[in-house]
Amino acid sequence: MMPRSKVLAFVLSALSTIAFASCATDAGPSENTGSLNLNLQLVDGSTINEVDWTISGGDMEPMTGTIDTSAPGATASVEVFGLPPGDGYLVELEATDESGELRCRGDAEFDVEVGVATDVMVFLNCKRPTSLGAVRVNGEFNICAQLAKVVVSPLQTSVGNDIDLSAEGEDVERDAIAYSWTASGGSIADASAPETTYTCDAVGEQLITITVSDDGGVHCMDDWAVSVNCVEGDGGTGGSGGAGGEAGAGGAGGEAGAGGTGGAGGEAGAGGEGGAGGAVDPCEGVTCDDTGNECTAAECNPSTGSCETSNVADGTPCADDTGTCNAGECVPNPECVVDADCPPTGNECIDAVCNAGACGTANNSDPCDGGAGTCNAGVCEPNPECVVDADCPLTGNECVDPVCNAGVCETANNTDPCDGGAGTCNAGVCEPNAEVLYQQDFEGLDLTPSAALTDDGWLGFVNLFSADGQNYLGGYVKAPGTEEGGLAAIQEGEGGAEQGSKQLVIISDYNNNAAQTAGQRVEANTFQERTIVAEDVGKTLTFSFDAKRGNINDPADPKCPCDSTANAFVKTFFDPGNLIDFEQVDTTAILVTWNRYSVTFGPIAGDRVGATLQFGFSATASNYEPSQVFYDNLVVTVE
Repeated sequence: MMPRSKVLAFVLSALSTIAFASCATDAGPSENTGSLNLNLQLVDGSTINEVDWTISGGDMEPMTGTIDTSAPGATASVEVFGLPPGDGYLVELEATDESGELRCRGDAEFDVEVGVATDVMVFLNCKRPTSLGAVRVNGEFNICAQLAKVVVSPLQTSVGNDIDLSAEGEDVERDAIAYSWTASGGSIADASAPETTYTCDAVGEQLITITVSDDGGVHCMDDWAVSVNCVEGDGGTGGSGGAGGEAGAGGAGGEAGAGGTGGAGGEAGAGGEGGAGGAVDPCEGVTCDDTGNECTAAECNPSTGSCETSNVADGTPCADDTGTCNAGECVPNPECVVDADCPPTGNECIDAVCNAGACGTANNSDPCDGGAGTCNAGVCEPNPECVVDADCPLTGNECVDPVCNAGVCETANNTDPCDGGAGTCNAGVCEPNAEVLYQQDFEGLDLTPSAALTDDGWLGFVNLFSADGQNYLGGYVKAPGTEEGGLAAIQEGEGGAEQGSKQLVIISDYNNNAAQTAGQRVEANTFQERTIVAEDVGKTLTFSFDAKRGNINDPADPKCPCDSTANAFVKTFFDPGNLIDFEQVDTTAILVTWNRYSVTFGPIAGDRVGATLQFGFSATASNYEPSQVFYDNLVVTVE
């Protein structure tokens, strides 16, 4: 912005306040300075020993320094004297606690006036590094294989002989099926084959089990068990006679045995020297095994000689009283019946719950930390600083409103009437009302190339100078915005909330290939024009606008040998070759963020009546060097 005074030194009072959910303020305001004293020990025990500050803006080199806040009662405040007057200054505060983990930062814009100490409040937001991780789980479904057919034949044979085994499995997903044969005794020729044989090796009942699986026996298993009986190959012999008694009867075990011999000391019993052959007992020598299941019992059926398994009574204790038999299986006793049976989790945001007899956990949404927070996803989160804008403290500036953003108090500029209606808020400042000669935000104009700018009254003229800028070589008229690459354009996508979607872009004339290639200085001017009338005498004209630096070489950069320039201007003349007045603001090296600038001309003298007045922008480049600067929200006023 053009200085409003020749005075270059004045006072800035920068006031900072750290404000966020976990900070605590202990001291009250000072009666002498109006600043806010802070105890810089945070509620979580973190301590801020120093705060770094930077002030930038205008045409000055940035100022920096450090505030020592380690002493008791020290505040994060500083007063800096010696800044040129102007708008769009920026103060930035940064701090780190003693551990180096908590980092705080904040900034605020302010303007500087001659002889006035500007109070600035900066809210610092503090953040710790991320300390939690996550897990991503994907489930994959598998339909388990099942037994479709099992054949065991015969169910009884003699020791040393074989029993044929055959099984078929099916899997609707066509996964590979693994077969596994097991037996409580004897041997199996190939335990992993669908068809194989079992060989008896001892008299008694054996249990043969086939299991199929399509996941290696991890979760998916289907099985079937078949009881078989192994017997002796030959009949048994008759029993001996009892001592001192009659001859014994024939022994069991198939066919009748030969008669037994009479017992010692007695006469021959009935049947002569040997007893008559006895009847066969199918269960003789049969041992039943229920495979160690304490909830089932296996007994030999005397009519078939086969072992048969039956369930013990439901409710029978099993597994050292840790479970109860039910339908032939030992069901573990439940870990819990109600939630109170489960141990506390130690986290007030996670409850212990009893689910189907097993203890588990569940997150709650209860108040926590003595009501200072609310549980969310198992973590106690501090309650928000605010819910609606009215929860936030007033800013003390009628052009800046307090707003509640995601539970945190912030500020936002407004455009309300101010100073009792004598002014209007703009960028947080109350600006006096004035007569508006021209106003444009470009939102209603068509994008380039088009006649939108010329229809809105914009003109263009290009001046050509020698490479050293000392000699004028000529000039020509050119309509801005009607072609790509020349003078001006209306583009999209470079604005913020206050600039909207469309902005004015000013560049040199890159379509003059001869001048650019020859290294001439191509000064492209895009401007509005009008004639000064008698009613203008005594008035002051102000040309204000938003601007930010685009793709333009910065002559202040020592690494850049280039010399593209840009400026905004107000000029008057009777003869275009002889300027009377020329006021400008250099926009070559402005910030790459949007700020407000202005050019002031006046009061207008009486001898200027009839002169031509122009206001607008220029961009100068050689050898196709970039010269792009963005402008928006143009306002020309007189007062």
